[in-house]
Order: sequence, then structure tokens, then C-alpha cells
Amino acid sequence: MNKKCNGKSIKVTRFFIIIFCPIFIFFMIGFFVSYFSDEQTSHPKITLYHRPNIEGGSSEKYVSEAMSYLGNCTSWTGVSSCMSAQDKFVRQYVNALAGDYAAQKDVIFDFMLPEDEDGPVKATKIQGCAWAQVVTYSGSPYVTKTDRSMMILDCDGLQAPDLNAAKIRAAAINHEIKTAHVHRLPVPEIEYDPRSGKNETEAD
Repeated sequence: MNKKCNGKSIKVTRFFIIIFCPIFIFFMIGFFVSYFSDEQTSHPKITLYHRPNIEGGSSEKYVSEAMSYLGNCTSWTGVSSCMSAQDKFVRQYVNALAGDYAAQKDVIFDFMLPEDEDGPVKATKIQGCAWAQVVTYSGSPYVTKTDRSMMILDCDGLQAPDLNAAKIRAAAINHEIKTAHVHRLPVPEIEYDPRSGKNETEAD
């Protein structure tokens, strides 16, 4: 009798092991997957701010010059987008010194942003006015009447000492463009590659 009971007990035990062990294992796997997924969701990856890392080559001097105009990005909610804007500015600043019309227009725009030092670029109307003069009097075939009108607006409101500083800066920029023969840099943000042999307006 006991042997029969023991035999039945063993069969029942095996039955429960066969049925419930896989269920238990499946449940535990689901639990751990859910737990670690929640951990990753509750602790999203944080992008830490850093300055652009650009290989300037022969234009390294001008990359460093552009870096001195970068802001601190504190007014931007997206650190990644601000860092991308800074990377683009540095590259466009170098290309502007290479005489590229489109790059010069971008540099003016960035210098005229309203965020002061809290955005990607330290806003300075003197620099914006200076570059607007460079564009207007560059002799580029792309210059329009709108550029001339924008120069007046960009320089409007500056006091006499600041206007004089902008003129001096514009003269210095023009001298650099004509004598330094700065090499253009690629600008991934606008898919521009100087190896195409085209300027940014032609490549657009």
C-alpha cells in the first residue's frame, strides 16, 4: 500500500515539476526583463556638454579663434542641439574667413542671436555689423540689395565708438580673407564637403 502511495506521490511531484518549473522560470525571466527595462527608462542617458572637437589642419588657428566666440548653452533645453549649433558655427566661421558667402551669412546670423552668452554663440552686434560690411563690400556675385539693407539694420543702434570698432574689425577680416588663404572645412550639418570643389552656395 505504501509503495503504491509513494509511487503516486512521486508521479504527482514529477507532474508539478514538469508543469510549474517552466512557468516559474518564464515568470522570473519576465520579471528581470521588466525590472531592468524600468531602470533604463527611469535613468535616461544624459548628454554632457563639451566644446566641439574639430580637426582644423592648416586652419587650426581659425578654429581656435571661432571657439573664443562660443557661448555656454545654458539657455538651450537641448544640449545636443546646442553643441551641434556650435560645431556648425566653428566650421562656418573658418569657411567665412575662406571667403565663402553662405558661410559669412551664417556667421552674421549667429552673432545677431538674442541669447548673449547663454546660447551657442556669444551675441555681439559689433561682430555682426563687421561681418555684414564684409559681405556687402565683398564683390561676391551672390550679394543682393537685401544684403545691403541688412547691413544697415545690423549696424543700426550702435554708438559711434562701436561703429568705428565694427569698421576696424571688418577691415581686419577683409585683410585675413585676402592674405591668409584659409582652407575650408567640411560642414556635416549642411552636408557640405569642400572636396567637391564648390562653394557652399554652388553645392546647395
